[in-house]
Amino acid sequence: MGHRIRMTLAALVALAVGCSTGPGDPSAPAPPPSQPAPELASAYQGTVHIEGSALAVRLTLSGPATELDASLSVRDLSLVATGSGALEGERLELILFYGTDCPGQVRVEARVSPGGELAQGRLVAADCTGTEEGRLTLRSGAAGLPDASGARPAAVGR
Repeated sequence: MGHRIRMTLAALVALAVGCSTGPGDPSAPAPPPSQPAPELASAYQGTVHIEGSALAVRLTLSGPATELDASLSVRDLSLVATGSGALEGERLELILFYGTDCPGQVRVEARVSPGGELAQGRLVAADCTGTEEGRLTLRSGAAGLPDASGARPAAVGR
């Protein structure tokens, strides 16, 4: 009886292997062509709430969604951080760096609304003074908002 079960299993395995379509099988369906990531050119303005304070921020994004260039300005702190990240679906993740007397890093994790007009999430900044985390709320359409230097940028559209 054990021999019969082994023979049946061997036949089923041989059948399954013989009928599978592998990478070299010409009858295997071709993978769909990959679509290029959409290009983004967006500007957002809003606030980050840290330790009870609301600070005005400006975020600009450009490039393909999978390889974004980003700049974050916090006017009240005369701070500009630049870096990169990605937008996957509604999830925006950025890592930015700033150089001052106390260089640091800013991490942004936010959910972007389907139309792209609103981004909400968190911002974590770390430098020689420690780490601070805050709640971030941004709205699109920030063209004309001064950056940390006080200069007004050119209009950026989506």
